[in-house]
Amino acid sequence: MKFFISVAAFLCAFCLVGCKTHNPELSIQVLRTTELPGLPSGSGLAISGDSAYVIGDDAPFLYKIAVKEHTYRSIPLAGHDQALARIPKPVKPDYESLVLAEYQGRDVLMAFGSGSLSPFRDSMLVIDRHTGLVQNKISVSTFYTALKKVAGFTDAGLNIEGALFSNGSLLLFNRGKNGLFTTSLDSFYNYLMNSSGDYTAPVAYREYQLPALNGIPSGFSGATALPDGNILFSASVENVQDAIGDGEVFGSYIGIIKPNKPGIFAIELLKDNGGNILKQKLESIDLLAGEGGGTYKVLAVADNDDGRSTLFELYIR
Repeated sequence: MKFFISVAAFLCAFCLVGCKTHNPELSIQVLRTTELPGLPSGSGLAISGDSAYVIGDDAPFLYKIAVKEHTYRSIPLAGHDQALARIPKPVKPDYESLVLAEYQGRDVLMAFGSGSLSPFRDSMLVIDRHTGLVQNKISVSTFYTALKKVAGFTDAGLNIEGALFSNGSLLLFNRGKNGLFTTSLDSFYNYLMNSSGDYTAPVAYREYQLPALNGIPSGFSGATALPDGNILFSASVENVQDAIGDGEVFGSYIGIIKPNKPGIFAIELLKDNGGNILKQKLESIDLLAGEGGGTYKVLAVADNDDGRSTLFELYIR
């Protein structure tokens, strides 16, 4: 009997070790933190060379940040009143994600509205990457309608928080049910150039189970592609009842998913270097440098809904 108990204990221990090897831990070190008091509601971040661009969900400006110095300047967004520090919540465009792109032979930034409140939040901006000036504002309402149909969402279910282009595909990360939409980038570009019609190209959809903190579920907030083809994402924890409201912030996670595979590969809470949970709402994340062996420097922006933003430089293993 003792023999069988020992074997069972060994098998249990082996199983635990095996489970751990399939759920590797992330090591996250905070290298630098910079308060950005004149940059409200930082929600989308994209790095281009030695600059990082940040867009706010209710800011009438695009912001260009020097990556080394963390100094920044504002660039007015056409069509918005720059006399306002923040666009009123009922009519804000809610640009939650920003991605580098090559579109119609130009180097551009694309900012996606969340889609959480039509018609105000279902547009996207095409921004010249060199000047920071808006070149086009395009309605993507019929594209967002197609996404909701694929996922079986009501209007309130859509809340796009992250976007990236990878291997010829557009990936959009939806907060709430933590879903990932994937469609052909060529099909999406064709839609933008002829956006008067419906979006008929195939769209794949998959949901992920993310952890909760203090009983509050975390939700996708940003994502970036890694050199190995995996995806690094941020997910924040905020006590809210819907996609429109704000609430108490409990913290944020950073994790990795593998394309075309279910489940979260690895995930870890953002903590300070003393091991305390940082009560910051990470909104976007992008890669600064990869050092090989699964180590990366990244930049992330946080918005705690108080009219200012925080920039984090992180080292991730």
